[in-house]
Amino acid sequence: MFVNEMPRYEILSEEAMDTLDRGWRRIVSELGVEFMLPEAVDYFEKAGQRVEDNKVFLDPEFVLEQVAKAPSEFDLQARNPDHTVHIGGDHMVFAGVYGPPFVRKGEERGDAKIADFENFVRLGQSFPEMDSAGGTVVEPEDRPLDSRHLDMVYALQTLSDKPYMGSVISAENANDTVEMGKIAAQPGFSWLVVRERLASWGGLGAAGLALVHVRKLFPALLPEAAFDAIPCAPWRTALTLPMRSRHPLDLFRGTRRRWVQLWIAGAALERPSELPGYLVHRATRDTRAEAG
Repeated sequence: MFVNEMPRYEILSEEAMDTLDRGWRRIVSELGVEFMLPEAVDYFEKAGQRVEDNKVFLDPEFVLEQVAKAPSEFDLQARNPDHTVHIGGDHMVFAGVYGPPFVRKGEERGDAKIADFENFVRLGQSFPEMDSAGGTVVEPEDRPLDSRHLDMVYALQTLSDKPYMGSVISAENANDTVEMGKIAAQPGFSWLVVRERLASWGGLGAAGLALVHVRKLFPALLPEAAFDAIPCAPWRTALTLPMRSRHPLDLFRGTRRRWVQLWIAGAALERPSELPGYLVHRATRDTRAEAG
């Protein structure tokens, strides 16, 4: 990570800074700020700020008080502690760009695909000059809009061990990012526990079907410890067995993308009770639609 030791220069005069200071104070207190989310307006009103419809008139001192609560420096933790970065002070952190819809390959420009996204994440991981792979480094238009954030966060979690930015386009997407991060960072994960869970779900052979598919699609998810805990024979046997009615994947048959089902079933075996609730909701919704 680059530490900027160059001298700082004051570009604006004190008079110009005073003009800027008076300007922002007038904007927030006299002109007001409109908020489209009613919940946000309620928070400001409860905090003692003047509200007219969806417009909030902020006390400048209140704004400064809230800004002062943010830390001036902090560590951004990476999956690999060696890649944890320090934000603030003299430290400079370099990351991928955000949101380009197009990708250029030589003289050709086209819509970005998930394969392009994954390649950019790999590049961010490979170059030491990049402290983070970024977030939405491109917008993969070949993935469904309602679930593409899962594809992107998954790629950031599995193709890089550097800090990344999750999906913040909505509260639901942000919550999904947190839930996936909890799965990836859960402490004390043990493949011996996985073996016990598989046995409790009806036998290593049948319940191991989920991990068989995960192994095929994402070999990097399964270290040697997985094979030490779960013999290869049951894995091969699982290929010939039908899915049991109590199989963990049954819960996710209504989800849009098959790999989402498989990844969550394989990665969340340690604490299956904490599976993201939206998947349960979607599975229930799709089941009702099929029955109707």
